[in-house]
Amino acid sequence: MAAFAGLPISKPEVLYTEVNVSRTATVAELKEAVKDVFRQLPNETESNISWSHVWSHFCLSFKGQKLIDDKTYIRFLGIRDDDQLYFVQRLSKAKH
Repeated sequence: MAAFAGLPISKPEVLYTEVNVSRTATVAELKEAVKDVFRQLPNETESNISWSHVWSHFCLSFKGQKLIDDKTYIRFLGIRDDDQLYFVQRLSKAKH
């Protein structure tokens, strides 16, 4: 099973971190890999991050497309080795 060399994930406090996932991974599997990476960062523990809160307010984004369907295979989204993903706000605020 081939893995991506690394997918940089940007977060405000972290310039980027690499996540390795299978080319056949789903968005849900990518999110699990992100959780695993952040659990291993210095000063980060599972007790410090509420992932249900994170995923309810933020999602990963690739080239402006929000990755919100956990069942979608990332290869169908065009994600390739070394592509950059971002944490973005899950829902847009309504404009008044």
